[in-house]
Amino acid sequence: MALEILIDAYGCDSVALDDEERIREVATQIVDGMESRILDQRVHHFTPQGVTYVAILSTSHLAIHTWPESCYAAIDVFSCTHANPKQIEASIRRALGTTRCRMQCIERDTGGSNEL
Repeated sequence: MALEILIDAYGCDSVALDDEERIREVATQIVDGMESRILDQRVHHFTPQGVTYVAILSTSHLAIHTWPESCYAAIDVFSCTHANPKQIEASIRRALGTTRCRMQCIERDTGGSNEL
């Protein structure tokens, strides 16, 4: 079974959301708590603001998209091993100063069914 965790983070620190290095640190904190490791990563800073971060993990992927002007970040964590949604949410809240999160967890069926 695989788990996809989607987090909408509101009320974030706008300066942190526009800082590439800070977003890399957030990603590292999330992955460190997942029994996973970053195999490759890319980050892009948009003009005039905003960051997109994508990592290929040993257990799947992580993406972080930021909108500093709205104090908002969208985080997508996909893992086929242990991922603790509450721990990931807590890391995001601490690192980005988030005031409110909305989280969705989707269990992905890896059972090999051919049915759509």
